[in-house]
Amino acid sequence: MDSVFWFNVVQSVILIATLLLVFWQLRQVERATRRDAMMRAVEDHDRLNEILLQYPKLNPFFGPPETYATWQPDEINFMNFLTLALGRFERLHTFREEGYVEDALWNSWRKWVKDTWLASPLARQVWELEGPFYSLPFQRFINELLSESGNNS
Repeated sequence: MDSVFWFNVVQSVILIATLLLVFWQLRQVERATRRDAMMRAVEDHDRLNEILLQYPKLNPFFGPPETYATWQPDEINFMNFLTLALGRFERLHTFREEGYVEDALWNSWRKWVKDTWLASPLARQVWELEGPFYSLPFQRFINELLSESGNNS
């Protein structure tokens, strides 16, 4: 009788462990699917900005006409470049939040974005207009960088 009891206990433990493993794998697949969807959205955003850089005459058709009406073509190109670059940095930010980016890489990118990309008043204007189109965690992060550098209005 003791051997039957222990056999049932071992069998139950194996069944529970198997179920836990299956649930863990399903959660990993769900996380990977969400991450993939987000990456595809960022890639689509990037591609659209690349098209706007290639064909600047399309710019007046995006956003309210008064938003960029007084901007020079070089400023529009900078806006397109910055939104493209920030889309890529948003992807890196997401990977950082999930623990996939090492400190050394992250710190170098963070410094580069803060000290170079966001250093000009034009960058702040671009962020004020385009920032709401990024994910909320990324918006908070960029706003924090702007606040640290004293560029926040």
